[in-house]
Amino acid sequence: MRHALDAPPRRRRLAAGALIAVAALLAGCGNHDLVLHVDLLSFTPELQSPFVFQPVPAAPGGIATGEQPLVNDQTVNLLEGLGDATSFKDASLRLRSVADATTGNGTDTLRVYLSDPGTPPRNTTPALTQVLTFTAGAPDTVTSEIGGDPRVIALLANKQLRISVTTSFRGPSTGASLAGRLTVIGLDAVVVAGRKL
Repeated sequence: MRHALDAPPRRRRLAAGALIAVAALLAGCGNHDLVLHVDLLSFTPELQSPFVFQPVPAAPGGIATGEQPLVNDQTVNLLEGLGDATSFKDASLRLRSVADATTGNGTDTLRVYLSDPGTPPRNTTPALTQVLTFTAGAPDTVTSEIGGDPRVIALLANKQLRISVTTSFRGPSTGASLAGRLTVIGLDAVVVAGRKL
C-alpha cells in the first residue's frame, strides 16, 4: 500500500503479445464481428493496489488538491496482429472504483486520458471522468462507462496508445479531515471489430 500523492511520476513502455490480455470471441457467424475485451488495468501496475491519500483538512468551501497523476504517461501495445483486414465498429471504456473514507467526507474526480503514440495524454480531453463521494464508514463503489465515442474507437484501433490517469480530491468544509483510500477495481475496454470482405 502506498501514498498516491507521494508517488513519483514515471513512464513505462510495456510490451504485449498479439492482443493485450484480450479474449477474442466470435460474436456472430452472420456478420463475423469480433468482440475484444481489453484489460487495461493489468497494464497499469500503479492502479493495482489501493492508494492511501494524505489527509485533506477541512476549510470553507473545501480544499482542492488539484490533479495528481496516478498513471503519469504509459505506453501500451494493443491489438497488434489484426492488421488491415479489420474494421473497427464500436468501443466502450469502463472504470470501476471504490472510495473508502476512514474520517471526514469529500469527493474525488478520476480522469482517464488516452492518446495516440505521438501525443502526451494529458494534452487531450479526458476520455472518461468519474466522480466519487467519500463518507466515513460508508464505502462508495462507482462504475462509469462511455461508448460510441469516435475518438476512443480510433485510439483503441491503433496498435499502441498512451494512457494517463489522474485524481483530484476535495476535502470537507467543516469537521474532521478527509482521510482514506481509493481503489481502482477495473479499467477495461470492449472493442467491436469486423472483418473486411
